[in-house]
Amino acid sequence: MRIEELHFERYGAFTDRALTFRPDARLHIVLGANEAGKTSALSGIGDLLFGFGKRTAYDFLHESRTLRIGARLRLVDGAALSFRRRKGDKNTLLDEADKPLDDELLAPLLGAATRESFFSEFGLTARALRDGGQELLKAGGRLAETLAASSAQLSALSRLRARLDAEAEALFGARRAASREFYIAETRFTEAEKRLRDAIVTADALKAADELVEEARRKCDALRGAHEEIGRALALRRRATRTRPRLLRLAASSAELADFADLPPVAADETARWRAAWKEAETLDERLAACAADDAEDRATIAALAVDETLLAHDAEAQKLRERLGAIRKAQVDLPKRQSEQRLAGDALTETARRLGFASFEQLLARMPTDPALAAARAAVDERRRAEERCADALGELERARQKQRELEGAAESEAYLADPEPYSRRLEAFAEVAGDADRLRRERAQDALEEARIAADAARLDPPANALSELARRPLPDEGAIEAARASDAEIAEQVKRSAADIATSRATLAGIESEIERHSRAGAAATRDDLLAARARRDAAASALEASLDGAPSERRENFGRLRAETRDIDAVTDVLLSDADRASRLETARERLAQEQRKLADLLDAQAALDERKSAAQAAWMELWSRSGVVPRAPAAMAHWLTQIGELTERRRRLADRGCEAAALEGKLAAHRSALARLVLDLGGDDDPSMPIELLHKDAAGRLARLQRIWTGARERAIRRQHAQEEVERREAASERARETRETASAQWPARMSAIGLAAEATIAEAEAALAIWRDVPVQKKDFEELSRRISRMEEDMAAFAADVARLVAATAPHIDGNAPLTAVEAVIARLDTARMARSRRDALTESIDKREVARASLLTQKARIDAILEHARLALGLDALTSLAEALARLERRQAVAKEIESIRHDLVEIGDGYDEDALRAEQDGLDADLLPTEIERLSVDQNQLLADIEAAAKLRHEAEAARERLAAGRDAEAAAHEKAEAGAELLSVAERWITRAAAARLAARAIERHRAAVQDPLILRASALFALATAGAFAGLCVDYDEGDAPTLAGLRPDGVRVPVAGMSEGARDQLFLSLRLALLELRDSQPLPFVGDDLLASFDEARVACALGLLAEFGRARQAILFTHHRHVADIARDTLRDAADVVML
Repeated sequence: MRIEELHFERYGAFTDRALTFRPDARLHIVLGANEAGKTSALSGIGDLLFGFGKRTAYDFLHESRTLRIGARLRLVDGAALSFRRRKGDKNTLLDEADKPLDDELLAPLLGAATRESFFSEFGLTARALRDGGQELLKAGGRLAETLAASSAQLSALSRLRARLDAEAEALFGARRAASREFYIAETRFTEAEKRLRDAIVTADALKAADELVEEARRKCDALRGAHEEIGRALALRRRATRTRPRLLRLAASSAELADFADLPPVAADETARWRAAWKEAETLDERLAACAADDAEDRATIAALAVDETLLAHDAEAQKLRERLGAIRKAQVDLPKRQSEQRLAGDALTETARRLGFASFEQLLARMPTDPALAAARAAVDERRRAEERCADALGELERARQKQRELEGAAESEAYLADPEPYSRRLEAFAEVAGDADRLRRERAQDALEEARIAADAARLDPPANALSELARRPLPDEGAIEAARASDAEIAEQVKRSAADIATSRATLAGIESEIERHSRAGAAATRDDLLAARARRDAAASALEASLDGAPSERRENFGRLRAETRDIDAVTDVLLSDADRASRLETARERLAQEQRKLADLLDAQAALDERKSAAQAAWMELWSRSGVVPRAPAAMAHWLTQIGELTERRRRLADRGCEAAALEGKLAAHRSALARLVLDLGGDDDPSMPIELLHKDAAGRLARLQRIWTGARERAIRRQHAQEEVERREAASERARETRETASAQWPARMSAIGLAAEATIAEAEAALAIWRDVPVQKKDFEELSRRISRMEEDMAAFAADVARLVAATAPHIDGNAPLTAVEAVIARLDTARMARSRRDALTESIDKREVARASLLTQKARIDAILEHARLALGLDALTSLAEALARLERRQAVAKEIESIRHDLVEIGDGYDEDALRAEQDGLDADLLPTEIERLSVDQNQLLADIEAAAKLRHEAEAARERLAAGRDAEAAAHEKAEAGAELLSVAERWITRAAAARLAARAIERHRAAVQDPLILRASALFALATAGAFAGLCVDYDEGDAPTLAGLRPDGVRVPVAGMSEGARDQLFLSLRLALLELRDSQPLPFVGDDLLASFDEARVACALGLLAEFGRARQAILFTHHRHVADIARDTLRDAADVVML
């Protein structure tokens, strides 16, 4: 499929923009500057083929619903397909008449390609090209990884495999690591299992824990009581220390307050108002006295001032003269300088007139040419010089082009006839699979031998060993159902035996515990049970019966029976005393003995059950041996033999597959033998020898190498012919350029006399003379302007100075006739000085008059305030009962002191409320009676030490109590056996989860590796052959092609082949060569695709290449473009120029 036309009707910044691609071109280059729309065009190809997405970034100019892209495609069968794509959800494909087409119209052309796979496989950028070279370097040349790296989709699969391997390694590895999840879960499981075993609690431990808790509680209560007692004593002494100084101060202040009993009650704010009035009266008296003194002083000053009113009347006229004074002074200084500069300017004009041949500068100024005439003269000089230079350059270029043509013609005479390598190339393509088949046959033979050895080794490692698989296959073996039944029976018996052994061990441990408990109770002293009491009573009743029977007998017999009765009675009393004094221990002992009897009966039952299980196990073992007797195999355990039988089946299947591969290898060997004779004839036609002993893959490599050399020679000859044609065209272009340069020189010479006459030169003047005259004429306007400007400035300065002198004379005559008016500057300065003095005197007089008026207003206000204050003070005197105002100051001071003492008493009582812990004044004084104030610090320190010690003891006792209670709670809870069991179950589940995740990732990574290897085996031979030819073309013969080598592990690797046979690994190539290799592999891979050939699109693909590599890469893309379309987008103009020069008509440059 080829794109013949792209029509961007409304898309991005395009409106009705069409790109046409020449059908006969092998490489299309779309050239556009930055921001010209290359990215939009690339995205438009994707939207055209695969449809618009829900959102698009290219609706910034046109509305989204109006976006349209059209195209005309040329299919493989030659048919043309025209359609348009609109943005929408359905019916997005339209024909030329805007009628909807089937949305699946392009599906047969695109196949399984998606937008993403199209741009990753058929599209390539400079960055992706450089990354691809790096991927080849990371692959280390290994063939499977290298071929995967050259494919965008398999490259993603290779990265996925690496990620899966890393994730599996993080979960589990052969070496134990603390960071791996499996070992973390295993550690948790082991620790939980240990804690579960330790969770055992006894009754004695619980009782001891209860006693420890009770003792710790009693100790804590006692310590807290002592702490409260010391706290009360310490609080009393600290309170006395705080309040004693204030109580003393309170008594002194109360005594002082009694001394002011003779004063009448006056409010504090009234006292403050009287004090403020007293101070304000003093201030007003001082201010009134100051006003009177200032008035007298100012009136005396006004009388002494003298003001010249006549001079002040001419103030404005004098100010104007003062403003002109600076300019006149500067003019007097500058006038001689300007006159000197005028003389110098005239001399410069005279010198310029002399250099141009004029008698005076007046004649020079009269003959000065106009600006157009000067411009025409300069243009004539430039045109004549350029014409001379172009003529000389054209002759030199023409001579060089003729010399290059002679050299190429001489080299052409020495070239011999060369044959076209294309027929040989087609014959060699018929043997494209030979090298791969030979390599595959060699590897399959080696793999078959290795597999056969592995099968034998795996069979020998089985337990029991299976050294003769063929013989074992003929013998009858038990079926899987029988083995599974035996395995289930064996597992059931084993589980019952395990439970029986555990139950017996538990029973024996329980018996040992009960016996230990009975022994512990017995060691505590004589013990009695209810049975002992019943036995003693029976003996007593027997003795009583004997005594009753002997009452009529002999006295000695009666005495003996009485003695026995008394002894039995004492025994009953002793047993009763023991039972009453240690009832609890006796009860526990009796219970223990009952449990002992029960546990002994239980143990006997368990032992009988174990014997029955042993008999069942022996019978099952005999049946298991009988099941395998006909096979001649001595079986192991049923579980092991089930796995053994599965492995035997796998080994048998491997032997069958090995036999099948042997048949395939034989067929492949016959195919290679049939191809050898035809390949030998091709080697002879290419100038080689037929060596029957040479392996067919080496024979194929020899043919490919000879063909590559022939192609390079043929290509070189074609390139030299093209260069000769270019040289002839260059000579013709240079001859035409030389003729145009000669015509230009003649035209310039014809205009020369008229241009020179305008600037005062003869017609035969040289270019140097004309340039010198133009340089002089360039300065004349400036010199003329300077001379005329200086003349005007001198005239203005002289006129200003005369006018200033006349104005000064008039002012002096009106204001100060005694001043000499012949010196204007001095006269003006004298008048201005007198004027400044008169102005200052007038300002001083006005200011003093204003001050006097303001003070008069202020004095009236002060007198008003004084009357108001006197009324307030008179009221205070009457209220205090004073005879005169002179006693008011002392009375005010006593009032203020009385108020201060009362405020202090109030403050002290407030402090006592805050620091007295709620006690009133009387209570505080009462509790301090009997306390020695001197001993208070010592007693406080002693009590504080005791209190701190008690706090430490309380903290230690509380800690012991908390530890005892925690220990008791742990024992009561069974040491958290349930939590330990739960954590063990969780850890086991986590172990299983980690194992499942590891198996999933490890298996997925191996599947990915197997898929990559299958891809290598499928495409290796034709891909390497085609990529080899493309790589040789891309490197301009620096590499003859590619070859397959093998590393130390016998794994195939890819290497470059130099023309001299030297092999260069991928790691040994330069960065640019690796980029060329990646491009060659990608293009070869695209050529081998079976689906409809889609266009290859490069986006600034050659941005990092120099010009030589650009030329090679363009040739590579053009070679690819013979069978498929190649489109290269770029903003580098030199790429388009190189394509035109090297590919000629094969290149189609489309301007964007």
